[in-house]
Amino acid sequence: MILTTMLIPFLLLLLIPLGFVLKFGKVTRKVTHWLLFSYIGILILAAASIPFITVSDQTLEKVELDSDAWGSLFDDLRVGQLDSPLAQPFLVKQSELDLGQKDLLQLISEGEDRSFNVLLERKEENDNKLEVFLFQGKFIMNGYDFSFKLEPRHYALHDHTDGKALRFAALNQTIKLALTLPEFTIRQFTEEEKWVGSEHWHRADNQIIYLRVPHDLEVIADEDDFPFIEYVQK
Repeated sequence: MILTTMLIPFLLLLLIPLGFVLKFGKVTRKVTHWLLFSYIGILILAAASIPFITVSDQTLEKVELDSDAWGSLFDDLRVGQLDSPLAQPFLVKQSELDLGQKDLLQLISEGEDRSFNVLLERKEENDNKLEVFLFQGKFIMNGYDFSFKLEPRHYALHDHTDGKALRFAALNQTIKLALTLPEFTIRQFTEEEKWVGSEHWHRADNQIIYLRVPHDLEVIADEDDFPFIEYVQK
């Protein structure tokens, strides 16, 4: 809506001289002066209207990209180090679920996404409790952290044949981002391009699902649904 409103004055500025050319064959100096003053007025109006345009109050600052942190966290979790200093910045969801007296747990994944890793740790006791830890990697674009845009994977525990089922919902998220240079009025004098284009770069890590299960609980999962599943080796 805002974009359409902004385009109307510029279209008028283009159509007016075009109309003069078609009717009189040329554009007089008086008309060109009028168009110039109109153009300057539109620029001033656009600059003055910026404070009244509703925008997100999210302020972003450039961050240092630690390309080794996510891989190091995965290595720590593979040996059961949930207390790793790297864990807390990436932990987005944690819960404890009651298995009742069931001794069978089936993992079910919906959708076509198979990019997440699942780590299973067997506890020393049989407390009938399932602990779930969800770790989310970072989404960095041109040095800015957009990880807050990512949705954690949803899961729920259900009754299933001869036991319980931990069902992971399909995750299909589309994030539309555009990084631009300074405002239009500034670019009129600096001659900067609007879009950064090929200078864009991004880094998006996967999710890690860490499960702590009772010692004697039988866990079954389809290899096609969970190609990246392994037991924690303490």
